[in-house]
Amino acid sequence: MAQTLQRYIILALLIAIAAAAWTLLVRQRMGMDADMRMDMQALTMGMQAPLFLAVWMIMMIAMMFPTAAPMILTFHRVQAGKQGRGETFVSSWVFVAGYMLVWG
Repeated sequence: MAQTLQRYIILALLIAIAAAAWTLLVRQRMGMDADMRMDMQALTMGMQAPLFLAVWMIMMIAMMFPTAAPMILTFHRVQAGKQGRGETFVSSWVFVAGYMLVWG
């Protein structure tokens, strides 16, 4: 029962984070003026590197979390089984952070 609740919480958080990322991307796009849209041809879309990386991570979260959710939930189920047997437990959020680091 607790494992099922944890899976639903993880899934709800992944959906909420992806929805927030989509909201930020839409707001950012709507806030661009014509000059910024012309800079989209540049490698960093006319942004400084830190801002570009932040937008990249937000875009990655928005697009990849929904498709990664089954993999993340499977990882959580496997790790919960290992924890029940007293084996090493790696948090699902550590797995998600590593996934984001690789995509970043």
